[in-house]
Amino acid sequence: MKRWKIVELLLVIILFVACANPSGSGGPGDPGTKPISNRYTRIDDKIVFYSEFKKGDWIHKNSSVIINGIGSIKVNVSKVSGISDIWYGIDFNDPDEWGQQFSFDIKTSGFYKIGWVDSPAGWENDYEKTEASSAAIIPGLNKENELRIDYNTTTKTYLFYINDTLVFTKTFSYIVKGLLYYYCEVESDASATTPYRYEFNTTSPFTIP
Repeated sequence: MKRWKIVELLLVIILFVACANPSGSGGPGDPGTKPISNRYTRIDDKIVFYSEFKKGDWIHKNSSVIINGIGSIKVNVSKVSGISDIWYGIDFNDPDEWGQQFSFDIKTSGFYKIGWVDSPAGWENDYEKTEASSAAIIPGLNKENELRIDYNTTTKTYLFYINDTLVFTKTFSYIVKGLLYYYCEVESDASATTPYRYEFNTTSPFTIP
């Protein structure tokens, strides 16, 4: 009789755990995981930025990898939630020459922007950009788009692709090597009920910080 009581107790415990966590939510790889606000968090093979309130205007996370030589950068980016239609993507900054940089960003509405500062001094007033809509972008929230940059730092030539469609080519005068960064923005309408969440799924030569 005591044996059946023990079995009954174990069944009650298992049922309680299953009801409290019906789908395994809350685990590190679950899409419903709620990271700490205003911090980049690694969840499986992705870097996630989650925010319930605006903290600053530009949010960067460096990849700890210096790009130099000939190769490709590939990053799958997605905006999972957030009200305002604002930029997210990747940045490239020369660690030794302040201000020599470029950015490659998209919006959920189907626009992309490539901006750069390419001068020996790297002053802010030297900023240039190209901005346009592109049918290559998969629009909307929670849609993954691949940003790819083919680079040759010897010739300073960079080719920018969205989902394998070439959208821009640029040969710089001064920008050579650089650190790669994840980039996103958060507006003041962020809250616990309407948070902003971005996900970055990277491939070589990036490393997951």
